Amino acid sequence: MHLKQFERALESFEQANSISRHDSTFLHMGKVYRLQDNPAEALTVYEEALEFSPESPELLTTVGLLHLQQGENQKAFECLGNALTHDPRNPKAILAAGSIIQDNQDMDVALVKYRVSAVQTPNSAQLWNNIGMCFLGKVSLKQSLNISTHPQVQQFSLDRHYEQCSVYAAAGGVNRTFKCQSSVE
Repeated sequence: MHLKQFERALESFEQANSISRHDSTFLHMGKVYRLQDNPAEALTVYEEALEFSPESPELLTTVGLLHLQQGENQKAFECLGNALTHDPRNPKAILAAGSIIQDNQDMDVALVKYRVSAVQTPNSAQLWNNIGMCFLGKVSLKQSLNISTHPQVQQFSLDRHYEQCSVYAAAGGVNRTFKCQSSVE
């Protein structure tokens, strides 16, 4: 797989599954299909894996994330909810489920989910970014600005930087907004 010999990798994984089926084999097969930019086939492999191992939090989370990437939020939320039923502290599932909840404008529930995830992954820039955007959505501008200066968030990405600028703009800080935007360009 690392040598980008995807067809040989798939053959090997299929042979391994014919000998003895295992979650990790299915996960690797799905990853190969995703690397080949074939999410439909990856989803087929993951769903077959769920027939074999329906209570695997890792598989459920992976399927949920794939549905989320394809814009199928309801299916994603169902899979992520099932993953959290079996592993309530799964940080990936919590973050993804929280972002769906956040997209539905239920900021308080999303913040509760993020609180659980913050214990597991306190250095996740994406988590702190989502928390900051929840506070912005709740129009808690002071809290949002405090989160946006968190060290883990500052090293995140350009998108986060623009979100911080939007917080300044919402707070009415024209000068700070201009300085924030100018520092990117």
